[in-house]
Amino acid sequence: MAWTEADNDRLNCDMVAMGHSRGGEAAYNVVALYPDFASFAGGLDLKAAVGIAPRLRTVPSLLDPDITSGTIAASRGVPYLTLMGGNDGDVWGDALQAYDRMGPEEGNELPAADKVLMWAYDVSHGAWGG
Repeated sequence: MAWTEADNDRLNCDMVAMGHSRGGEAAYNVVALYPDFASFAGGLDLKAAVGIAPRLRTVPSLLDPDITSGTIAASRGVPYLTLMGGNDGDVWGDALQAYDRMGPEEGNELPAADKVLMWAYDVSHGAWGG
């Protein structure tokens, strides 16, 4: 079925990038690379990203001068939800970095969009479905 505008507000032709573990890293990278990704997405607007226990190793920053060391400029960020498990020792540092680098709060410019970090008590990496 082709996506079209409709009277139903739930079908609005927008896109959310979401993934678990390496897929969470991919969701972050979609935001980081969105200007290049937009043409691939057929003109869909990226409205949010969700990283579920995301790994964050590298962002190919050479593709875009606005991305510095994997940091997404505050003006380019989208609403971002990071979910982490309290027992997920494999990625806790990665998930925190992904949260911190999505529209950093340092400097004069506040992030353009909200971001939320949620830790689920007593949840391991595989409990998210990975």
